[in-house]
Amino acid sequence: MTLELNDYGLEFDTYVAYIALSWQVIVPATIALIAYKIYKKMKNKNVY
Repeated sequence: MTLELNDYGLEFDTYVAYIALSWQVIVPATIALIAYKIYKKMKNKNVY
């Protein structure tokens, strides 16, 4: 089992599966997750 973080992105290799996520997937997904959490916080503050 290997887990690498390199120029391509995140690579996870096991006996059963190989998963590779490029930086073009990781960065927008992280930004979207942070934006969603901020939206949820702001929405909950406005509930009376």
